[in-house]
Amino acid sequence: MGLINILVAVDGSQLAQQVADGSISAGSQGSPTSLGAWSQSDVYIAMISQHSNVVND
Repeated sequence: MGLINILVAVDGSQLAQQVADGSISAGSQGSPTSLGAWSQSDVYIAMISQHSNVVND
């Protein structure tokens, strides 16, 4: 089974602003803040790649 790398970057300032203005609901420890789907959110980016595609041997 191959190794898959996942990189997620979150814009903390934008996330805090959207929680403050009510466009994203604040989360809790038991129910974390949902960032929505790719087309519904502008506070994060994600990249998923097989290990062999991102390692420079």
